[in-house]
Amino acid sequence: MKTTTTTAGIVQDGVDYVEYAKKRMAALRKNAKAITATLDLLNRRCALVDESRATMYAWPEVDAYAGIVKLQVQISATTDSMIEGIVPQILKAMLDIECDPTTSRDEVNAINTSRIYRFTRAASDHFLAISVTVTITIQESDTGTCRKVQTGTKMVEIAEYKIECDGIAAS
Repeated sequence: MKTTTTTAGIVQDGVDYVEYAKKRMAALRKNAKAITATLDLLNRRCALVDESRATMYAWPEVDAYAGIVKLQVQISATTDSMIEGIVPQILKAMLDIECDPTTSRDEVNAINTSRIYRFTRAASDHFLAISVTVTITIQESDTGTCRKVQTGTKMVEIAEYKIECDGIAAS
């Protein structure tokens, strides 16, 4: 990494950053209507979801040089059922706004049990590109339809090393 030490270099770094910040703000301004429209659409669709059990955060990701803004959305919920209740509501809301499911994976360990869904939607005339991550945390309960089940054990070999030098041994 190059370090600037001259006064002229430090001033130029500042000027470069100001130019970058101007491009970033221009990209945000250019896409402000699209950001507002997309958030409004998300809010309308997700209003159907039981808000006491789900949270939604959204932030723009700006590529200042290309003038592109992509809206990142994180939805989190806790439930004891993946079949009924909040999960189908959230997934339907994502499909209603024409987000394409890209991946889903389970994260299961001794502490948490979660399923993570990812959706994307390309930019159109009125809306910008969005990327949605839905994290569903499973709570075990007597009436729940989902639970963590042990499927086996896994043993992992890990190599151990030491340093040996000609004529000297370090341990």
